[in-house]
Amino acid sequence: MFMKSHIFTALLLLFTGSVSAQTKFGIATYTTPAGWQLNQQAATVILNKSQAKGKSCHITIFATEKTAVNSEALFLKQLAVKAGNGSKYDKNLKAVKRSELNGNICYGAKGTAESEGKQVTAYFYSLTNNKQTFFVQLLSDDDACINDFKSFWASLMVDTGQEEAAPSNARAKKKAAPAAPAAPAPMM
Repeated sequence: MFMKSHIFTALLLLFTGSVSAQTKFGIATYTTPAGWQLNQQAATVILNKSQAKGKSCHITIFATEKTAVNSEALFLKQLAVKAGNGSKYDKNLKAVKRSELNGNICYGAKGTAESEGKQVTAYFYSLTNNKQTFFVQLLSDDDACINDFKSFWASLMVDTGQEEAAPSNARAKKKAAPAAPAAPAPMM
């Protein structure tokens, strides 16, 4: 009986872990949407979804950097460096959207990019805890992809940066704050 309950518990943990496994990359913790493939390289994580022929859907998460992107100007500077794929974003400061939640600052911009030989809509975001920042880019031409991205975004959490100053015995209480905003809806 004892052995059966441990095997059942182990199987239950294995099953539930595979359904909603979270991935940590720098200060970001997220859940990969169902049906997406994850490809981690040294400085980026690329999430791809197999789409109907002619459709494109890619999320790129850039490595965390030890800088605080806490102004529109700093955001545009990073955008110019990171957003590849023939990306074209409005360089006007007023085109950058800012939001804040639980001490995390998020900037976002909408533009166009080339993906798989065609023009798609591009969304670029930065999230900072005022000590470190990571960046996310979505390339898509499909509404189903946008909905999956919203699910990804809702699962996204950002380390608050407080755990670095905490004593080592407090590491078990490490908390991550939910990322802001409910994107990319404000920019569509």
